[in-house]
Amino acid sequence: MRRTSMPAAARRWRPRALAATLTTVALLAVGLAVPAAASAADDGPLSGVYGRGGRVASVTEFGDWRGRDVDVVQDFVDGTSWRTLSDPWIVEQWAGRGYEMSYSVPMLPASGGSMSRGAAGEYNTYFRQLAQHLVDNGQRDAILRLGWEMNGDWFRWSAVPDADTYVAYWRQIVRAMRSVDGEAFRFEWAPNPGAGTSGFDKVSAYPGDSYVDLIGTSLYNQSWSYSPDQREERWNRFVTMPYGLQWSVDFAKAHGKRNSMPEWGLTYRCDGNGGNDDPYFIEQLSKWFTTHDYYYETYFNYTGGTLCEQTHSLYSSRFPKAAAAYKTIFGTGATNTPDESDPVTDPDPAPSAGGTVDGRVLKVSWLSTRLGALPLSWMGVSSSRVYIHAKPTFDVERVRFYLDDTDASGTPIGTDSTAPYDMRGGTSTNAVPWDARPLSPGKHTMTAVFDLPGGGTRTATVTFLSS
Repeated sequence: MRRTSMPAAARRWRPRALAATLTTVALLAVGLAVPAAASAADDGPLSGVYGRGGRVASVTEFGDWRGRDVDVVQDFVDGTSWRTLSDPWIVEQWAGRGYEMSYSVPMLPASGGSMSRGAAGEYNTYFRQLAQHLVDNGQRDAILRLGWEMNGDWFRWSAVPDADTYVAYWRQIVRAMRSVDGEAFRFEWAPNPGAGTSGFDKVSAYPGDSYVDLIGTSLYNQSWSYSPDQREERWNRFVTMPYGLQWSVDFAKAHGKRNSMPEWGLTYRCDGNGGNDDPYFIEQLSKWFTTHDYYYETYFNYTGGTLCEQTHSLYSSRFPKAAAAYKTIFGTGATNTPDESDPVTDPDPAPSAGGTVDGRVLKVSWLSTRLGALPLSWMGVSSSRVYIHAKPTFDVERVRFYLDDTDASGTPIGTDSTAPYDMRGGTSTNAVPWDARPLSPGKHTMTAVFDLPGGGTRTATVTFLSS
């Protein structure tokens, strides 16, 4: 699939300029002051949202919800295997959509490979293939958040054990991708805010000015030092902490780079460490973007499988004041809210009439602990260790899982009678893996049949991908 790209400058500013004009007219009509972000829209950063794994409709709906078109989409390249990393289907999902694209690109797949071998150039072919795939799909100027959050120890490409190897591998990848004719990629170096792993100097993992175009960071409104009500103290800490926001803009300026924020969001946490409904956070971050040289920002509009993990969605009833502030500053102040038919309002909806359940009850993770679980729908699933489970919000006696059998007429691939309902079974803390490698490339379906305590069943079916 190939698109004819609109020139970057035209794609970039037209929606923002129109939105700013509409905002100004609407506010002046009712005698209200124009927010700074609206009046400075042409000079501010591109404004966007997380693409939810190629879910184009979710991005369109987000723009409708806030009352202003999305400029830029941030999404993740599937790191299940070298095949999914070098030829990601998600690139085709976004081809021809007119958005500026930012992709988080793993440096290693879920299993196999090593940083040292990458530093020696052994994986350059995969990244040249990725570059060609992007160019062929009209995304020659994509932003590539390569090997992000390298100052932590939670990704396989962590720079903490050996920063020199990380740097050498990064340079190999950049040289390989820049060797493809027609490319104009922007490479984004995006450590986690703060020091990350204690004692680690993330500057040691900086690949050098010739290999970096943007200095990025992510920010979620949570703190283990301040209560939810200590909004000003928490914000000041974000700015002034070692390797915090001020450090990031100073570092970028010193190296002649622009800043970016590919992930940010409000946060609710069941342990009490989230900032909760905090319009002050929205207001301050907007001012930060417009008073510093940020190229783009994308809101992580997502809520994960549990209240203790990834509760950031602006659609959530937990953030009414902050969501209103976001609409006023980043949108046009629209008053519309997602209705019950909106496919991205809240996770795990209750069963609807007719015996069907919204497919978002089916989740996939690549960790046995089920952490980081995402909706299975249209997800790329090709690893030897995949963890699929169901999270119904209603009472269930048993869940039966059927692969490529939407009628549930054959033998289930797995059953589970105890929550969490794992396709291959497990305990309350760890699931049993499923080896998805034998699947043929292309589309597949997963159907879950929920046997109810009082008799009867409900069913959910989603499509997912294998490569």
